[in-house]
Amino acid sequence: RRGKVTLYKPEANQGRGSFKHFSAEEGLKGDVVKAILEDSGGNIWFGMMPGGANRYHPAGFTYYTIKNGLAQNVTRSMFRDSRGAIWIGHFGAFTIYEPGGNGLNSGKFIQYDGQSGFGVDGSCRPRMEDSRGNVWMYYRNRRGVRRYTPDVDRTGGLFTHFTMEEGLSGDQITGMLRDKQGNVWFATNHGVSCYVYSTDTLDRLSGSFTHFTTKEGLSGNQVRGMLEDKRGNLWFPTDNGLSCFDPDEARDGISGRFTHFAIPKGASGSSMLEDSRGNLWFGVKKNGAYCFVFDTSAHDAIAGAFTLFTTENGLIDDSVERIFEDSDGNLWFATANGLSRLAPYPDSPDGPGRNFTHYTMEEGLSGNHIGPITEDKQKNIWISTTLGISLLVPLAKEDTSSKTGNYQIIAYNRANGLKQLERAISVILDSNSNRIWWRSNEGLTMLNLDQFQEPKASPATVRLNTIEIKQHFLDYRRLQDATYQGQIAFGERLVESFNSVPAFYNYPLNLSLPYRLNHLTFHFSAIDWQAPHNLRYRYIMEGLDDEWSAPSRENEADYRNLPPGSYTFKAQAIGAAQIESEILAYDFRILPPLWLTWWAYVIYAGSGLLILYSIREYELRRYRAQAENRRLRELDAYKTSLYTNIAHEFRTPLTIILGMVSRIKEDPKKWYHEGMHMIARSGKQLLLLVNQMLDLRKLDKGKLKLNLQQGDLVGFLNYLIQSFESFAASKNIQLHLLREINHLEMDFDPDQLTKIVNNLLSNAIKFTPEGGQVYVTIRKAVIQKYEFLEIRIQDTGIGIPAKDIAHIFDRFYQVDLTSTRKREGAGIGLALVKELVTLIGGEIKVYSQVGEGTHFEVQLPITRSPRRVEGGAQIKDPSTFTELTASVASTTTTADSSEIGTIKRGQKTTVGAIPTGDLPTILLIEDNRDVLTYLASCLEDHYQLEFAMNGKDGIDQAREIVPDIIISDIMMPEKDGYEVCATLKEDIRTSHIPIILLTAKADQQAKREGLKTGADAYLTKPFDKEELVIRIDNLLALRRKLQTFYNNLELAQPIDSSTLTKEEHFLQELQQTIEENLSNENFSISYLCRKMAMSRSQLHNKLKALTGLSASHFIRAIRLEKAKKYLQDSDLNISEVAYEVGFRTPVYFTQVFTEEVGVSPSRYRTERV
Repeated sequence: RRGKVTLYKPEANQGRGSFKHFSAEEGLKGDVVKAILEDSGGNIWFGMMPGGANRYHPAGFTYYTIKNGLAQNVTRSMFRDSRGAIWIGHFGAFTIYEPGGNGLNSGKFIQYDGQSGFGVDGSCRPRMEDSRGNVWMYYRNRRGVRRYTPDVDRTGGLFTHFTMEEGLSGDQITGMLRDKQGNVWFATNHGVSCYVYSTDTLDRLSGSFTHFTTKEGLSGNQVRGMLEDKRGNLWFPTDNGLSCFDPDEARDGISGRFTHFAIPKGASGSSMLEDSRGNLWFGVKKNGAYCFVFDTSAHDAIAGAFTLFTTENGLIDDSVERIFEDSDGNLWFATANGLSRLAPYPDSPDGPGRNFTHYTMEEGLSGNHIGPITEDKQKNIWISTTLGISLLVPLAKEDTSSKTGNYQIIAYNRANGLKQLERAISVILDSNSNRIWWRSNEGLTMLNLDQFQEPKASPATVRLNTIEIKQHFLDYRRLQDATYQGQIAFGERLVESFNSVPAFYNYPLNLSLPYRLNHLTFHFSAIDWQAPHNLRYRYIMEGLDDEWSAPSRENEADYRNLPPGSYTFKAQAIGAAQIESEILAYDFRILPPLWLTWWAYVIYAGSGLLILYSIREYELRRYRAQAENRRLRELDAYKTSLYTNIAHEFRTPLTIILGMVSRIKEDPKKWYHEGMHMIARSGKQLLLLVNQMLDLRKLDKGKLKLNLQQGDLVGFLNYLIQSFESFAASKNIQLHLLREINHLEMDFDPDQLTKIVNNLLSNAIKFTPEGGQVYVTIRKAVIQKYEFLEIRIQDTGIGIPAKDIAHIFDRFYQVDLTSTRKREGAGIGLALVKELVTLIGGEIKVYSQVGEGTHFEVQLPITRSPRRVEGGAQIKDPSTFTELTASVASTTTTADSSEIGTIKRGQKTTVGAIPTGDLPTILLIEDNRDVLTYLASCLEDHYQLEFAMNGKDGIDQAREIVPDIIISDIMMPEKDGYEVCATLKEDIRTSHIPIILLTAKADQQAKREGLKTGADAYLTKPFDKEELVIRIDNLLALRRKLQTFYNNLELAQPIDSSTLTKEEHFLQELQQTIEENLSNENFSISYLCRKMAMSRSQLHNKLKALTGLSASHFIRAIRLEKAKKYLQDSDLNISEVAYEVGFRTPVYFTQVFTEEVGVSPSRYRTERV
């Protein structure tokens, strides 16, 4: 402090020491140390105010005052030039000490004051020596700068005073710098000045100033410092950003160009640095640190980019006051809130990384406000703070778990003998004597590094002193005393919570506290004989805390509301050198309340399991009930489907039987013979269905027995297959019998084998299209030493989808295919085949691919147990069943229309005197020959009939002939009735045609589906003939009403198209087309057909159905309607109107108009107008 120097003297091999204070009593002269300097001999000079100059050397102090040659006793500054001379600045004067060569006191003083020509008021500060040996100094009272040129014999010299009048940019000097070319730069409050000497090397004085202000490119005139980088560029932080000056290589004067960088103001000389990589750092108060990385690939010397470092990306504080680089390349950033270290980083065009380490009092620094930083020969880093000095000793191996990285921190403060430093102004490393001196406004501090040793001993182990419970200090040894227990509210409970107390200590062992006594305060301590004042503690509660507490001087830890559980309290002491003691560990428990004990959890778990079990049982019962409901619904749906399918199979033959009985009664001569045949076929179909159902019932009851006989099975099968040849030929299908054996004696049941073969073969023919092939192969096979007869039936039909193959042998299962009769049959045949093959002891397999065909393979075991029947005389003749099966199959299979009774395609009948051309045309679409014959018999007397045998042909014929009504079955090959109805209703050519759907399915769903597709009527089989005729007549009558409506509808008027029906839209489009071509002489019906994308017959039939008019009459009606409007609303004469509406001559127009309207055009105009 004032008048004192503090010396730190370590104790030998103790790793510690003390600071010794020097004051006036111990020989230091003066009250305040204003300057400190090391001379060429390693002696330290102190500038005192007052007190002159004091020199410290191993023998002690030497004092210099006015008596010894100083110009004044008040020292303001000190400076050493290149020759070793000491320049001592006073107030308005200075003294030069020229050292001699004969010991400490052999030098001489040269005084300069007002009498010697110096004569300037103010504090003189010698600062710099230029390349020609001149010394430059400036003053704090804005009096410019002075240059001193010493004589050759050093006995005198010449002063030159420079102010704004002599060429300086400003009188207040903020910095001086000598560049690599020997030019002297001055930072002022009004820009930058550069003094350039003349090229004459013998002339030490002549030169000139060059000024740089904002006019010359400087970013701001208030310049706060200067820095010259390795490239020769000069950097100037100003009040308006940062400027970089790139000098030209000029022989005379100084020239170059400025580059401006917009960084915040606040950088100063102490916060500017060029690091060992050539990158530039600028510390800016309150705005972090900027790093400029040069772009080495660019031709521009100033090319590069700035990277900003703030608290957001690594710095400990944004106000960077100093930047220091140590010998290992670490960069240290001094702030008012701690120290940041940036570890050496690899060269990168993106600049430095973000690998920062922070140091504060928490990590062991003596204070957070960082001052000057220096490094000694051992690479130790010395940090000045407002509260003391800190030493950072690099460790041999980096400790990644420590916050201080690879440094050990030792703090020195008042306890070590240091007085509080308000702020260290400068630090000097005395390289000769290996000493460090710190100077501040309050004193001087010196450390002898040769005698210094870092502390190496760790503090003693932390001891637990006592434990407070609920903020009560307890004497645990006295708790056995009932009187003492009574003084504590929880005394009785506490006695039972521990076993014993260790000797000489006051804390319990094996502590287990009730859950309400969960507020604990731990008191602990450690001993460090070297530096007890530097002890700090940290602690952690394992089981509660995630990490250790921050080190502090507090030696107690308070924990409130500890939840029940087992804990380990740990504490550790940290010494002055960040050396850690052994860890104290103390185990204890907080017991849970009754409702949180283990057996309480057992009860909870049991109760929870019971609840879960109850819920599970409830859910299982509910699931079973739902499953049972689903099963009942599925069973109900299954029964409904079964009854519907069975009813469907019964309804078609019943329709034929009942219908033909009625026809025979009406006209026995005409219908008796064919009607009886149709009735017989339908009866056989019903008999076959009933027999199959009875066989399945017998199989279920186990009452169906095999009647095995031994005979030639190949001959029997040959007979069966030949009976299907006519059926196959009727469909233009080739039936092939391939026999690998010609004779085979074995056991078989003729009746059951006949049912198996007939079902499979009839299905193969039924689902093979015209022109296909059906192959029957008979062969003998040996499988695992057993003989089998294989019957393969293979077709080239439509095939079965893969998803249905696994179910085709299920009872009442129906394969749904677009190209077949959709879901036709009761689903009994194949199920019966499977059951019969299994009964015989054989196996049936199926292979199929959609579009390529199906292959059934039946394997029957070859046995010879019964007595052989010679010639098969006892074998029942299978012809009856075979004929029955083939006959039934043929009725449900497409046949040519020429075979339908006596009705031929295009046949027309007449009623009374009605011309045949006026009979309504009905298109019948039905694939069952007998049903089609019956329908024709009902309608042939009143309508013109057309026929189609499947849905696809029906659509084609409807588009071609455009009938008046269509009657269609629903289940048909190629396309079903629903698809026929939907397709025709969407087609503008056929959308007007009424459609009646016939089906054997009487359920409501089937009806709704038919009506949704646009069907006009829906009849179920068996239907009544009179009902069918009435439905047809009603639909035709409705069509005639629509004709009248469309005739009276003026579709040419503007109508919202969204409200038009499809037929109205068609008529409107047709009328617009005609009106657009009225005056076109080439307009014809053929042209109109092309515009409407219809054939002549299609257009004619549709117009006839909608309006009752032919195409030509419809066109004429449009022309006449247009003519009426012309006659009413225009001034055109009769001839002009005739030509305007498309008539070739007025005479013909008048004739036609008179015939249609009833009056002549002229009279019509007269009456209407």
